[in-house]
Amino acid sequence: MGVSNLQYVNMNSTRNLFVFGVSMVLGLMLPGWLDKHPTAINTGLPCRQRANHHLINKVEILSRFFVIHVVLVVAYVAQR
Repeated sequence: MGVSNLQYVNMNSTRNLFVFGVSMVLGLMLPGWLDKHPTAINTGLPCRQRANHHLINKVEILSRFFVIHVVLVVAYVAQR
């Protein structure tokens, strides 16, 4: 759903390519980094800590979040 919307965005723009690339890299690298540093994000609440850890460690969820967010931002900026 998210990546297919990129057909409406000017991907010749270096800004759009940068935003898309950073979102993909963060979505793919953050779960691995959090596996090595499990206490990096400390909410102070054990229940919330476990929930955050499980959600962030799902590569599919995190990368989709970043891609959908970036596509929406890029599409919004492109319409201006």
